[in-house]
Amino acid sequence: MHTWIVDQEMEYDDPSPSLVCPEDCTRCVDVCPTRALEGPLMMNYGDCIARLTYRISTLPPLELRAKMGTWLYGCDLCQDVCPLNKKRWEEEGKFPGLDEFSQILTLKSLFEMDDDSFIRTIYPKLWYIEKDQLWLWRCNILRAMANSKNKDYLQCIQSALNHSNENMREMAAWACERLGST
Repeated sequence: MHTWIVDQEMEYDDPSPSLVCPEDCTRCVDVCPTRALEGPLMMNYGDCIARLTYRISTLPPLELRAKMGTWLYGCDLCQDVCPLNKKRWEEEGKFPGLDEFSQILTLKSLFEMDDDSFIRTIYPKLWYIEKDQLWLWRCNILRAMANSKNKDYLQCIQSALNHSNENMREMAAWACERLGST
């Protein structure tokens, strides 16, 4: 994301006709869990799950954590339901090692992974979260565990209550409360 400062008044131009939503379509707005989409071509980026899972330097706001569900890394619900995207996806290339990679993309295995393994296996493919912000990955995992409502994750979550990272401790406390264990 880029911000530009302009010292000139600019004229508004209309969106490209290929970007105009079909009349009366609100599918993306209706499906957005955090209500980040406020209307056709209107977004509150601050509430977008994609931003909240990999473009922040603090924890997501308390009021959005439950709404973020079990998403760990972005969210494409709006893209999935958009009629403009229908039949646009063309699988052109292979994803080498996808089967092996998907085996380690479980909440428990990601939670238990040490930093070096994480950087070696996850970061090359899912690189939006910087190497020095692995706490954010771990907080996403804790939030997803809590939002899954699976109490089998309580041991992992409770172990994070004593983590050296303050954000991890705060997210673990929220996750324990969400699962009814304080």
